[in-house]
Amino acid sequence: HVMKSVWEESPCEAIQWHIHNFAKIPSERGVPIWSDPVFIENSQFCLELFPGGMTSSSDGFVALVMKKSHCLVQELFHADFNISICNHLRPEDTVKKLAPKDTTFPGPMGKDGREARVGWSDFMKLADLLNPSHGFLHLGKIIIEAQITPRVW
Repeated sequence: HVMKSVWEESPCEAIQWHIHNFAKIPSERGVPIWSDPVFIENSQFCLELFPGGMTSSSDGFVALVMKKSHCLVQELFHADFNISICNHLRPEDTVKKLAPKDTTFPGPMGKDGREARVGWSDFMKLADLLNPSHGFLHLGKIIIEAQITPRVW
């Protein structure tokens, strides 16, 4: 008799984050800004954008991660998620990154106190994000979208 794990799919939660006056936000390495939190399966999540990158980022890249707050010591949270930076001029050029299926929080980025982050330290180049002709920055604003689907037993 073989026991088989079956994941149930919970409803997808979406985050849409409008960042106004983006070009005026300091781009110091390691300094993030945060979206408003959403609550999923009794857990608090937000997006965390590092305009100047994380300490592990390549020079000139922004980092973008999903952050789970209030992590308990032994707690693991499994989810599928993606994050996009929208292109206003050419929607087909939106930069979208998908986390590996059944991503675990905390993941490879580990935990910082009671917070776990999973995402990309080199999401895209800051220069591309700031250049209005590239279509991401429009009227001083960028839009970041994310979908997260928790996986429960």
